[in-house]
Amino acid sequence: MHYLPPLLHAPGPRLAWRGLLALLLAVVCYFAFVPRPPGLHFDNADKLQHMAAFVCLSACAALSLRPGHSRLFSAGLAMLAFGLLIELVQFYIPERSADWQDVLADAVGIAAGLATVALARRVWPPLAPPPYPAAGR
Repeated sequence: MHYLPPLLHAPGPRLAWRGLLALLLAVVCYFAFVPRPPGLHFDNADKLQHMAAFVCLSACAALSLRPGHSRLFSAGLAMLAFGLLIELVQFYIPERSADWQDVLADAVGIAAGLATVALARRVWPPLAPPPYPAAGR
């Protein structure tokens, strides 16, 4: 799996991760703010959808930043603020409601997404640069 370290550590793919994050934010906003979103139909299905969305969002947010614990924390706080904003907006949308349990589901998804990125970066460390030829050769 030699292709994973560059995706997890190199600066080049960060722009792609940011683009994917922007796309996911737009998709989540659409489904969060439409009065009657399509979805799964079983008890607490919306909590599962919240968790899944925020696993993806937080992983993309973390991968769009340089590696580091403080950056993971910042990405997590930003995603939690986004989840709170969604609930605040939903409070004012007819046929929608704000729910603290949704924020809790978001937080669980955020923790899972950030933990996945942290674990992947630990399992697949950055590739060592190729050795430079000795001077004078």
